[in-house]
Amino acid sequence: MRTSTTTLAILPPPLAAAAAVAALTAMAAMTPPQDADPGEAIFRGRGNCFTCHAPTATGTPLGPDLTDDVWTNFDRRPTRAEVSALVKAGVPVPREHPAPMPPMGGGRLSAEEIDQVAAWVLSLSAGASDSPGDPPADPRAGQGPAVSSSWSR
Repeated sequence: MRTSTTTLAILPPPLAAAAAVAALTAMAAMTPPQDADPGEAIFRGRGNCFTCHAPTATGTPLGPDLTDDVWTNFDRRPTRAEVSALVKAGVPVPREHPAPMPPMGGGRLSAEEIDQVAAWVLSLSAGASDSPGDPPADPRAGQGPAVSSSWSR
C-alpha cells in the first residue's frame, strides 16, 4: 500500500504500528462506491486521510472524527478555504491526537483535489446544509483561543 509508507515513516514505531493496523483493517471499506463524491474518493484513496480518520471519517485513536460539529482548532466552523489550507499544510503538532498529519496526508494532491476533500469533509458535519464559505455561528465562539494552523478538529 503505497500511501501508508509515507505517512507511517514520520510516526514513532508504536503509532506507525497502530496506523498500519488501522489501515489494513479499513482496506475493505476503503474503496468508495462508483458514484462517490470526488472528495470522498480522494479521502478514502490516494489522499491517505482514511489512515488516521477511518474510511467513514468517524476517527480513530490517531485522528479525530470529521463527521461531528466539533472543530478543535477553530473558534467556529471553518470555510472550505480554511480547511483546504489545513489539508495543504498538514498538522505537525495535533492538539488532541498523537499522530501528526503530514501535508496533503503525505501524498501529492492538486489544488482541485485538496478543495474536493475539504468540501467533502465540510459536508459531513452538522452544518453541511449551510452555504459554503458562510460558516454558521458557533456557540463556542469566543470561549478560547483559536488555532488555525492545523487541521485536527
